[in-house]
Amino acid sequence: SLNTERGLHCMVEMNNKLYAIGGNNKTNGYRRDVVQTDMYDPVIDKWIEIAPLFEGQSEAGAAVVNNKIFVVGGHTWRERKDVRTVSKYDAEKDQWRKNNDFPEALTSVACCSLSLPSYVHEEPLFNIFNEWEFQMN
Repeated sequence: SLNTERGLHCMVEMNNKLYAIGGNNKTNGYRRDVVQTDMYDPVIDKWIEIAPLFEGQSEAGAAVVNNKIFVVGGHTWRERKDVRTVSKYDAEKDQWRKNNDFPEALTSVACCSLSLPSYVHEEPLFNIFNEWEFQMN
């Protein structure tokens, strides 16, 4: 089972491993941020605690792009506010860092990633995805 009790978290698959990220739980009657990230490795059938988020992101969206996990928006219970943060996880470094901020706070975000075949690199569709990629770098 997961190392940390949590709800309103996000989950993604990357490189045949499952990641449970952020969320919150209710301890002693109070909601608190869960900053822990847990990774499930099916080869050893075990959840492993990896680098924590640097701030609470509950009800956030998540997607994998170019072997990096992006967590978008959400809510921090410590500060009791929605956040503008886009966090990026690098599995090779086991490190979260702030990627960028959105102009306004977002919560209950839905995200996905899309792998495009090489022939899609033509106008005008390519410009749409290239613009999004710029924001996610």
